[in-house]
Amino acid sequence: MIVGWTAGALSDLLEIREYIARDSPEAAQCVVDHVFASSARLARFPKSAKEIFRGPGHSIRALAEPPYQVLYEIREKSVLIVAVVHGRRDLRQLLSLIKEPR
Repeated sequence: MIVGWTAGALSDLLEIREYIARDSPEAAQCVVDHVFASSARLARFPKSAKEIFRGPGHSIRALAEPPYQVLYEIREKSVLIVAVVHGRRDLRQLLSLIKEPR
């Protein structure tokens, strides 16, 4: 499988990087690298994360990368990362905003 990223998910990760970089550019890059590496493993193990939403025609899974969560969909031949959010966010509220991949 191929792992793809929506523009919104990449934007989420960029915002996280910029926020952390205010205090430590090295830590910010480490977080980004870790999220990308963990997400890349989804190509081999797409069902390894917990399903948190099932709707008509799609479902969302959450890969825990503390303190963040990588939200993604499994497609026919790919995994699509739709958001990267802080783990303390209310996922039910967030999922109500993600009707279709950004």
